[in-house]
Amino acid sequence: MLKRLSIKNYAIIDEAEIHFGKRLNIMTGETGAGKSIILGALALLSGERADASTVQQGMIKCVLEAMFQDEQEEVKQFLSSNEFDQHNNEIILRREVYSVGKSRAFINDTPATLQQLSEVSDYLIDIHRQHQTGSLQQNSFQLFVLDSLASNQRLLENFKQQFNGWQEKLTRLEAIKEQYHKLQVEYEFNQYQLNELTTAQLRDNQEQEMLEAELKMLENAEELQQKFDELLLMLEQGEVNILSLMKMAQSQLQSIAKKLPLAEALSNKMLDLREQLVDINFEIEDLLNKIENNPQRKDDVQERLNILFHLQKKHRVPDVESLLHIQHRLEQQVNGIGELDQEIILLQAECEQHFHDLIQTAKEISQKRTESIPLFEKQLKELLKSVGMPHAVLRVQQEIINDDQVLPTGLDKIEFLFSANKGFQPQPLQKIASGGELSRLMLCIKNIIAKSVSLPTLVFDEIDTGISGETAQRVGLLMKQITASHQVICITHLPQMAAKADTHFYIYKENNESKTHTYIRQLSQEDRIYEIAKMLSGEKPGMAAMQNAKELIDL
Repeated sequence: MLKRLSIKNYAIIDEAEIHFGKRLNIMTGETGAGKSIILGALALLSGERADASTVQQGMIKCVLEAMFQDEQEEVKQFLSSNEFDQHNNEIILRREVYSVGKSRAFINDTPATLQQLSEVSDYLIDIHRQHQTGSLQQNSFQLFVLDSLASNQRLLENFKQQFNGWQEKLTRLEAIKEQYHKLQVEYEFNQYQLNELTTAQLRDNQEQEMLEAELKMLENAEELQQKFDELLLMLEQGEVNILSLMKMAQSQLQSIAKKLPLAEALSNKMLDLREQLVDINFEIEDLLNKIENNPQRKDDVQERLNILFHLQKKHRVPDVESLLHIQHRLEQQVNGIGELDQEIILLQAECEQHFHDLIQTAKEISQKRTESIPLFEKQLKELLKSVGMPHAVLRVQQEIINDDQVLPTGLDKIEFLFSANKGFQPQPLQKIASGGELSRLMLCIKNIIAKSVSLPTLVFDEIDTGISGETAQRVGLLMKQITASHQVICITHLPQMAAKADTHFYIYKENNESKTHTYIRQLSQEDRIYEIAKMLSGEKPGMAAMQNAKELIDL
């Protein structure tokens, strides 16, 4: 519900604040007083493109602000998902248009895009103006009408969940298929590389270090054996050798120590030194026994190292441990393609089941839509007669698409075809020019569905074009019926419709020496009678006109 509209420096309005009632709000006034300016302000607040010429001359900017009271869950979800503040179900839309041509938009005092302003206003206000079909031409609204009459709300919620679940499964399936295809392209190469690494029977870095040390020994075996033989000859095996000389020297020192106790320590050191040389001699003999001058073993070691060096160079890694990591990764990739294959099979089965359930729900929705069409067309024809369009016809064109073309709204493509005059084939609504006829058509449609659904604030302009008398009375009664549960704002020139107002605003203009100003005021009951009397008889209504106005209001 629109509670308040504030306008500042817009067109010929200096400043105005309108507080709307909950039900039927009527706006009247002389031609050219500025009634269309109110609609223009609401349109700008609904995301319409701004024109700098609307800023009052001499002013930097104009400011338009509307405050709505709304409890729809869709509105709350919109505000939440777009990170706008929420204040006790109040939504404030603000638009600032600058004389330099720029504009800014706000939702609950937070900067917003025109797209966001347009999206949220769709939930809040529905404007019907001359030469505009508004939501009437939107497929989503036309489906909404049929679903409202068919009581499809529960089925649609279920369908929406099924459709989203199916889409999520399909997205997951496509992602896995893409991954599977990528792995499949690389599979043979990965398998070849894995076989090569597996055949190499890799162990760890220590193997390579040991092989490198062994190869070095094998390559120098003859030289090492010769040098160790020479050492052993020097230490023990020669005619004159170090160990024999050390033994003689140690015996000499022992003999001296018996006569000179101070030499005993020196004798002990000589004994230790001789024992160390004996140990060295044993170790040399041990090493010499380990040295093998084996060309075959040398070739084997060299071949093994060549394999390791080749793999390291190929995979651009420094050691065997890195090769083992690569081998593990390749094993996962090669084995993973089999696991993905199974996952694809399972997901395809799930997608098929989801799709089957989805189509069953869609067909049930479609069937109920089909059944609601004749009753809707019949009810609408009767209502159109009552609002002065006795030959008007609306046909619902329904196309049921193939299952594999299912839409987020189901299996139906709906289009409303309309003809206001006898002898003319119904056509798509966007080809119809009469704003008054379209407004009355929308009024009749909203009247049919008003008891079933929650509607935004309805704003009508030109709804009284081409009607008068009893027809105007009936249009007013239709609006009155809708306002039992929905807010309506209507600009009219007809007293029969103005008399139905719950809240009546009078728009007028005043001229001074420099410019024209538009003003808006809410009428009291007494002022309403006078205003409606003026609409009936002219500028200075007589007693008969005043009495007629009272009777219209009391009807």
